[in-house]
Amino acid sequence: MKKTGIINKKLCEQLAGLGHTDCFLVCDAGFPVPRDAICIDLAIRFGEPGLTDCVDAILSEVIVEEVAIAEESLENNRILPDYVEKRFRNQRISTLPQKELAECGKNAKFIVRSGDVEPYSNILLTAASGVEKYRRGLVIEPD
Repeated sequence: MKKTGIINKKLCEQLAGLGHTDCFLVCDAGFPVPRDAICIDLAIRFGEPGLTDCVDAILSEVIVEEVAIAEESLENNRILPDYVEKRFRNQRISTLPQKELAECGKNAKFIVRSGDVEPYSNILLTAASGVEKYRRGLVIEPD
């Protein structure tokens, strides 16, 4: 048995398979997950687990170089914009319309579904290179 970190088998497998520039999406409970997507459904009830809890757990296992959230979250989500600003200090951050973010979900390597019900609680993450000189400054330590 693993000593620490994520213990969800399907999520561990997908995270271990990430390569440089692979994108994956962590979404809320209401996100329209494409029928043929690899979906790791962590939701157990509305609100649990929250999106930021899922992302924090994932960040303990992977290195991310880019982050994208929906433009709509800037005005409609109480938590996500501040979380992204504080958590991703050295990553490229972008916003795009929710419709485009949903389209990106169709091309994501996998999707992690949280139980979050806060509006527009969706975040697209791009994996960084594991090469030391490129990943330096991108590693996010747990709070």
